[in-house]
Amino acid sequence: MKETPKDHHIEKNGSKLNRKANDWIDHSSFKQKTLVLIIITVLIYGSGITYIWTFTDTSTSDFDVHLYQSRTRTILDGGLLYKDVHTETPPLINYVMIPAQVLGGADNPWIYALYASFFAFLLAMLMYMSFRKYDDKKAFLIGFLILLCPFMIDKTIVSDDDSIVAFFFMLGAVSMLFEKPRTSAAMIAIGIWTKMWAILLLPVQFLRLRTWKERIDTIVIVAIVTVIIAIPYVILCYDEFLDFLSYYFLIKANRTMEGFSMTVFLERGGMGIPKALMLGIVLISLLVAVLYSHHKGWGAWKSATFVMIVFIIVYPKMHMGYYIMPMALLMVWAVDDWRILVRLFVSFLPLHYAAVCQTGKAEFLGDWFGNSNIWLFGFVLALIGTLLFVDAMRLAFKRELLSDRENAMVPE
Repeated sequence: MKETPKDHHIEKNGSKLNRKANDWIDHSSFKQKTLVLIIITVLIYGSGITYIWTFTDTSTSDFDVHLYQSRTRTILDGGLLYKDVHTETPPLINYVMIPAQVLGGADNPWIYALYASFFAFLLAMLMYMSFRKYDDKKAFLIGFLILLCPFMIDKTIVSDDDSIVAFFFMLGAVSMLFEKPRTSAAMIAIGIWTKMWAILLLPVQFLRLRTWKERIDTIVIVAIVTVIIAIPYVILCYDEFLDFLSYYFLIKANRTMEGFSMTVFLERGGMGIPKALMLGIVLISLLVAVLYSHHKGWGAWKSATFVMIVFIIVYPKMHMGYYIMPMALLMVWAVDDWRILVRLFVSFLPLHYAAVCQTGKAEFLGDWFGNSNIWLFGFVLALIGTLLFVDAMRLAFKRELLSDRENAMVPE
């Protein structure tokens, strides 16, 4: 088929625009790139927050911001988490949210969204600054793409805390990459008591340390941070604090299954897995993942990515914001391969509609699938979304990690 002048004009303009963008990235300073990330944050997240909190009816929404308000209010009033207010999260995340409450979040829930957007920007900057010593241009693009993460945009603009959780998780991952054992131990411990996700990094870090002295130091540092944070609650409200831990580790007897994982949909379809067996599957799967990555001799980033992907496959209590962390880990490869990027971004659609099926807001699908079979539709959507992440990992692991390249060098 012969190329038309119009097609040639479009291709020429597209190539010209691409060259200009690459030229700007190559020659712009660190401050200029940072300013661009700020502008992108303001435009994308600011627009989303404005739309959600101005043009939609949030009074009937099931956002979690009211939980943050009650917990931070309790802290500011001198009360005790777990005892004076129902709390199903580790302590630190509630203290991190205090500035949003102080800045007016008590009366304006959207301030929590602005605060979470700030952490989305911090996450982008963390990734940019961590990888710029290997390749400044690609490090900037990693930060840029992180801000475009649909999972983070979706949860941040409704005032959820997932961008904050992801930031603290990635602090641990980055410190592991930089081979700083004591710093890694401290960051992982802080991440654990922010929202437990960083506990996935601990066994990976423990096995890859070269000496027993480093391993013992890691255990001691994590233990010290844990004692400092947890002991006051153990002393003052032991039963309530233990209740929170049982919720996180899937052993709370009267807790109904939440989230939209494949396991949840199987339970909804009458094929539920006993909680004890489910916990065993999760623990054994993670143990195998950690040992396998250690056996293969993978580096910190690749091992953490593998363990995280295994986790999102087997953990039953999955929510949209949880996918920010595996996406951030995989983005370091996606910046070099558009196929990985497409899989990560496209996965949002089936997982989003899987979540809709689980919330019960997709009853209109009963016209097509029958109300009793919506669980099957949700299961298929969750499976597709998960497989997209698995395939993204497959493609990523065929490539060299940015930090492992022999020609990586600090930018001038």
